[in-house]
Amino acid sequence: FPQDLSKHIAGLSYEVSLLDKRWTHLFFAKYFAYDASVTSFDYNGGSDKELFYQDTNDNAWAFGYASTLLLPRKYSLKFSLENAARLPEALEVLGNGNTILNSPNLQPERSLNVNASIQKNIEGNFQNLDLGLNLFFRNTENFIWLGEGYQLGTTKYENLGKTRTIGFEAEANYSRKKGFEASVNFTYQDIRNMQRFETNGAPNHVYKDRLRNTAYIMGNAEVRLFLDEMFRIKPKVSFFASTHYVHQYYLGRPSLGNPSQKMYIPTQFVQDAGLGYAFGQGRYSVNASCRNILNKQVYDNFLLQKPGRFFSLKLRYFLH
Repeated sequence: FPQDLSKHIAGLSYEVSLLDKRWTHLFFAKYFAYDASVTSFDYNGGSDKELFYQDTNDNAWAFGYASTLLLPRKYSLKFSLENAARLPEALEVLGNGNTILNSPNLQPERSLNVNASIQKNIEGNFQNLDLGLNLFFRNTENFIWLGEGYQLGTTKYENLGKTRTIGFEAEANYSRKKGFEASVNFTYQDIRNMQRFETNGAPNHVYKDRLRNTAYIMGNAEVRLFLDEMFRIKPKVSFFASTHYVHQYYLGRPSLGNPSQKMYIPTQFVQDAGLGYAFGQGRYSVNASCRNILNKQVYDNFLLQKPGRFFSLKLRYFLH
């Protein structure tokens, strides 16, 4: 049955530059609103389901401040503070018509977000290195997440009263002017349920527990070679190899049940590689890649198995 969702977003920002544009300040405000018409069913005391439309709407304001300071020796500091809001997405409100039911009563997320980062650039005659470290904090109300499963394999998105996120991201990007690039990044995020009491007033047994079914340690690395630049040949030939890591985490509530019998998403460590070839001044190109080279078992965050090793070939031709 037809369902509708419309969003309205407006923003205003003001920027100030000081110290010969080496220190910038950005002040901003945002307004979010949405209207949804969602189908619902009810038996109304009878044996036949009755379809009716439930109209819902909500709005939220957001305010924030961000600053960037450029320091000597190519250091830069960034800081941001935002009283943020996030509207539900179409999938979250309307469902997918199959396994995800609609959620007409979803409320927007509201959160206090704090970010602080430091970046360093090291540049030489033939190489360049960028280093970055970002710390983040989120204190969120009405966190939107996919709820527990219902009968017949269905589920829907719900609001979780309060959550707190603390974590950091680190990255390094290296490049040589003749044909070589490498990058690595690492993320740690500690997301906790901070709802002390249930809606009925009972103590929350998973208070300060990590969110279920949510990864908290992740990393990626990639190396890319541009063979045409390294060996000074005309056709453009490139090669890449990458690896992806996700640390083991529990499918259900981490603090409940016997650890030896709990279901979990196992640690995943997957490698990819590919080769690209372009000629005719870039008019023709062929790209071949192999994902999950070692054919390991990999999963998404619901312990559903993903495909194993697979190959892909991409051909491209520019008409002009």
